Amino acid sequence: GGGGMALGKTMLGAATLGVGLMVGGVIFSLVGSSLSSKADEAWSQSLKAEEEVTKISSYLDALKKTASKYNDAISSVNDIYQRHLLMLSYIIEVQKKNDWNTYSDGEKLTVEKVV
Repeated sequence: GGGGMALGKTMLGAATLGVGLMVGGVIFSLVGSSLSSKADEAWSQSLKAEEEVTKISSYLDALKKTASKYNDAISSVNDIYQRHLLMLSYIIEVQKKNDWNTYSDGEKLTVEKVV
């Protein structure tokens, strides 16, 4: 059958469209694959970063507990020191003792603890 130029033009347009779709599909496949690969890489990096943040967070929690224990120990030692210092202050300022030879064994021990 006939169809002439109109049919030829339609067939050429369809063939060109088919080639264009094929080339576009290949380009989309390559670009899509590249984007998918980059997305997978970004996801992997975010998982690694999450692991690092979790490790650091655990370390900081442990450090906080240790610092709290250290602070409690220092505070306890300071309380004891302040009691001994108060006793020494009483010996020197209230009892007016300034001669080591007149100190009792307990008073000498208080001086040693403060020093």
